[in-house]
Amino acid sequence: TLSVNESFVKMKLINMAQILLLAAVISGLLFRSVVMGILVTVPLLAATVLGFAAMTVLSFPLNVATITIVAISVGIGADYAIYFGMRMRAFLSLDPDDVSGALGETYRTAGKAVLFVASAVAGGFLGLVASIGYNVHLWLGVLVSFAMFGSALASLTLFPALLILLRPAALFPRKLMSSDAVHASK
Repeated sequence: TLSVNESFVKMKLINMAQILLLAAVISGLLFRSVVMGILVTVPLLAATVLGFAAMTVLSFPLNVATITIVAISVGIGADYAIYFGMRMRAFLSLDPDDVSGALGETYRTAGKAVLFVASAVAGGFLGLVASIGYNVHLWLGVLVSFAMFGSALASLTLFPALLILLRPAALFPRKLMSSDAVHASK
């Protein structure tokens, strides 16, 4: 049993890396940017780390059931970062110089949606905690809820901070320098 459990955990860890890579590739293609593809994985990593932290703090065992739940959690919330990034890009396309205004509008629209969806899904899964005596339901309810909140929190804090700091070209249009503008007009 221990050997099967250990083998399964190793395979799920490899599977988690594959999911992260796939999310980065798909996001990169969506934004046409390698940097954005990598940045979208940040909230996924946050959800995964939070899942393992919750397991540690709550003394959940690392077994076939919990590693499967955490592996599922890797994919939770990719849409939050993608939606936030797309809305930010749309608002920046209206006025590339108004980063603060674009960020505010993105939070007003996408931020609110992320919070509502994460709260609804997490709340639904937390209902599983009432399954007294059935640990798999307890683990599923707690770990998916942590993943939802971790991914939403990272999508609304760390992800935008990295966008502002790194200013990927997929979101922030590059201004032509005056000499470039002269050459471009010829």
